[in-house]
Amino acid sequence: METEDDLRRFLKQKLRECFNIHYSNSSRATSWNDTATCPWVFDGYLCWPDTEAGTTISQNCPDFVEGFQHTNLAHKTCLGNGTWFRHPESDREWSNYTNCVDHEELIFRSSINTWYIRGYITSLVTLIVSLIIFMSFKTLWCTRIKIHIQLFISLSFTCIVWIIWYKFIVQNPDTIFEYPKLCVIWHIVIYYFMLSNYFWVFCEGLHLHLALVVVFVKDTIAIRWFLVIGWIFPLFYVGFYASFLFYFTTGHP
Repeated sequence: METEDDLRRFLKQKLRECFNIHYSNSSRATSWNDTATCPWVFDGYLCWPDTEAGTTISQNCPDFVEGFQHTNLAHKTCLGNGTWFRHPESDREWSNYTNCVDHEELIFRSSINTWYIRGYITSLVTLIVSLIIFMSFKTLWCTRIKIHIQLFISLSFTCIVWIIWYKFIVQNPDTIFEYPKLCVIWHIVIYYFMLSNYFWVFCEGLHLHLALVVVFVKDTIAIRWFLVIGWIFPLFYVGFYASFLFYFTTGHP
């Protein structure tokens, strides 16, 4: 699916197809009319038909889910009392799609995430070393170096938040379901520091422009404005983004 709206329309179409299939066959008699049965259901991926109690049915995995192997089989169990099996942790009706996962692709994606983490750790270490060097020699503390320091600090925070994201959220998808609001907040924090990186790069260019064109600008005044631009300005943009994000993730259409 190209977009979330495309996926939503596609799933609605699947639900309508499931509904039509069920009611087109509803007049047909089944061999277990007098026994308990689990009613048909669309679980968001596949359409499961009426099923005799005490049996497990299988069908091919959905072909529109990234990371699923279509040729594998998904399963759904109808209990002896005529109700669908519920997951013991969530207490919700549960279909077994564990066999659908393409393990080779999963291993590949996990290795990519691991390399992301290693790359960010390497970047973080080099940034910290650079900051130690800058701060150890006060003779280097001109306005240009102070801007470098702030840029490196913002880049360091960006590395830290991305490491946490890949380590504790991407590699542990259950975190999204257990702490959805916390994940949204962390997503916003990531984008704040990323945006701050770009603003500090802008400050680098602005300082060069002032040094070449304006010339007579007090360093103390300039650095104050750079601090506002680098750390405060991103808050306005991220604030608007966060407002829309929370609006659309709290049940609004």
